[in-house]
Amino acid sequence: MTSDHIVVAVGIVRNKLNQILLSQRRNDVLFPDYWEFPGGKLISGETEFAALKRELKEELAITVTDARKLIATRHKYPDFDVELKVFEVISYEGQPQSQEGQNLKWQQTKNLCGDNILPSDLPIIKALNLPDKYMITPSGKSLQELISLIQYANATHNVKMVQYRDKLPSQEYKAHAQKLITLAHKLDIKLLLNSSIELALALKAHGVHLNSAHLMAQKPCAQPENLLIGVSCHNAQELLQAENINSDFAVLSPVMPSNTHPKNPGIGWDKFAKLVNGTNIPTYALGGMKIADINYAKNLGGQGISGISEFMRIKSCRIPK
Repeated sequence: MTSDHIVVAVGIVRNKLNQILLSQRRNDVLFPDYWEFPGGKLISGETEFAALKRELKEELAITVTDARKLIATRHKYPDFDVELKVFEVISYEGQPQSQEGQNLKWQQTKNLCGDNILPSDLPIIKALNLPDKYMITPSGKSLQELISLIQYANATHNVKMVQYRDKLPSQEYKAHAQKLITLAHKLDIKLLLNSSIELALALKAHGVHLNSAHLMAQKPCAQPENLLIGVSCHNAQELLQAENINSDFAVLSPVMPSNTHPKNPGIGWDKFAKLVNGTNIPTYALGGMKIADINYAKNLGGQGISGISEFMRIKSCRIPK
């Protein structure tokens, strides 16, 4: 660790109302008055979790008893760069109180973007506003079958974000997409189109999902507001491009052998962990995923899991006529 590279443990602390704690930087430090998530620098030889516990004890007078990784991010400031090791605090003892003269406030997740947030903390907000399950629709299903599958996934697995992917003539795909967007609004879920940014905007979808070819063809630019940009990645180069075009999240695959590609061994969990901890983009694991893998993926620094068949395990759900 050099003097111009700082590693920081950051804690996402919630209260009983599921609000998140923000801390305001004092006016006698760098970036005065900016709001940030509480935490602080690692001491030489200290583990990330040990640093988290120490810093939150010193700053907030709470004792962290359990936490899991959320995301690892990096940010370059003019004179130094910072690496954030971010944890969701699962449980803690005590009530957060300012111990260093800093202002504190509780904020709903959806309102975090309205605050004057420290630039290095902005990727954390993206991760906090995304679910841990991302469903991809199967190809070759009728519109009614897709509706039933999405309804089932939402009711049974609490799926809150769905990618509509299908190989259909453009007009048929558009007609299906319009129906599914209406359904998504009724279910209060996000529907992303595996299509173009232009079509997603035209149909007022919640977002768009770009395949790796479309991702690599994109030029860095400001993305449309209120449109989620998801991308498919398979390696470090594509994840870097996802950062360059300011994507909201990535899906990294294949991690494990899947039903559709049983002979492909995938990159494995170790490689997944290495790749996701080298990017600022919240990243889902895809390929052979099970609901039971969610916490494992998150503990490795991933956002959660993405899949097709895992969310289609319908035993008694019938397709309406």
